[in-house]
Amino acid sequence: MAVGEYPLPDMRKRVWQPRTLAEAWQLKRTLGEQAVIVSGGTLLRTQWEAGTAIMPGHLISLESVPELQVCEAGGAAIRIGAGVTLAACQRWGDAPSLLKEACRRIAAPSIRRLGTIGGNVMS
Repeated sequence: MAVGEYPLPDMRKRVWQPRTLAEAWQLKRTLGEQAVIVSGGTLLRTQWEAGTAIMPGHLISLESVPELQVCEAGGAAIRIGAGVTLAACQRWGDAPSLLKEACRRIAAPSIRRLGTIGGNVMS
């Protein structure tokens, strides 16, 4: 599991990057209320910057969990992982045109590069 630290001493927050959902869950159980699970984190960042939520001491990033990044089409079904970004969904050749259009209408391109399908469904 990779761990990164912010470069400035006054920003001693930790970003954890588990490689599996089991690792992410174990980290959350260990760190408890001191940690928030994020993927794109665009909504949370907006809340932190507006002062409506407090940034925790630890972030558990799901960006390195492969099963959350999957886009598959087969038969009459499609499977899109919650961690797939809106921009990736727009570029995916097998994505339904309605889904591509919906992703195009959400926020600015810079947000679509980070914002995820799962985060937008939850918000």
